[in-house]
Amino acid sequence: MIICPDCNGTGEGNWKVWDIHERKEVECTEIAYLTAPEDEDVAHYLGKRYCRLSRICLTCKGEGVIPEDY
Repeated sequence: MIICPDCNGTGEGNWKVWDIHERKEVECTEIAYLTAPEDEDVAHYLGKRYCRLSRICLTCKGEGVIPEDY
């Protein structure tokens, strides 16, 4: 096993939010991510356009390591 090159072993992905109007992922800053509602239902209730997406690294699935022959 080797350290994941995409997350440097943290298991976390990029800061991303979900645009509930256009139905797509949008990269954002840490502050924008942390101030976005937890999920789509809360975003609708609060009248917000974005909600948080999971920050799990897609390459290592949050493990921080991948097989050497990945």
